[in-house]
Amino acid sequence: MPATAQAADPPVPPPSAPAARSAVAAMQPGWNMGNTYDAIPDETSWINPPVTRELLKKVKSQGFRSIRLPVTWGIHQGAAPDYTIDRAWMAKVRQVVDWALAEDLYVLLNMHHDSWMWVNNPPRTTTPSSPGTRRRGTR
Repeated sequence: MPATAQAADPPVPPPSAPAARSAVAAMQPGWNMGNTYDAIPDETSWINPPVTRELLKKVKSQGFRSIRLPVTWGIHQGAAPDYTIDRAWMAKVRQVVDWALAEDLYVLLNMHHDSWMWVNNPPRTTTPSSPGTRRRGTR
């Protein structure tokens, strides 16, 4: 909060807010491609058909202007220190994004469900052998 601001002052939108509102308005209505690339282990796990360009053409023909593409990355990444995303998985996600863009759809690429891995395996606050070592969020 700026030094001259008071708690009761109304929030001041950033200068880019009109552009952001215009972009969001241009994305309406949007279509959610949920339970596809955020499904574990693959896109058909929740009985959804594989995504095709024809599907995205149909979405566009129904008047949608954007898609939300939630993607779970964690089960498709390699080990530390690089955490490289599996090439086949990245290619599949990119193909869907490219198809959607080719159909003149906006794409909201949503990193989804990966937080459960961070919650279950948070970084340690001290070294494992240190006395009093505990994970964040534990008592």
